Amino acid sequence: MTETPLPQTGAAFLRLLSWVSPAFPTGGYAYSHGLEWAVESGDVTDVATLCDWIGCLLEHGAPGSDLIVLQEAWSAAHDMPRLRDLAEFACACASSRERYDETVYQGEAFLKAASVWP
Repeated sequence: MTETPLPQTGAAFLRLLSWVSPAFPTGGYAYSHGLEWAVESGDVTDVATLCDWIGCLLEHGAPGSDLIVLQEAWSAAHDMPRLRDLAEFACACASSRERYDETVYQGEAFLKAASVWP
């Protein structure tokens, strides 16, 4: 006997699947911090070198700073003035026009994609 999932359960599962979809705007090709080049140049060749590469990004690169901002946003929760100040701060910290564009466009794409969720 096969059970039919409840509509709410199906919707929750669909939302979960969307997070791992390559179409979801949280880490597409354009915003990979150069992973394609690292693979092409032979710096990343297996799981161990990928872990080293990601560790270096987290320790010395923008993703580490992004995690600090994410933690602060999480703690701000529903405090909209605090979140606006944090968003302005994050944009001001962009080290280049490309990084600024990545920050703003990826955030806008995320909000658009997530806006259909309850």
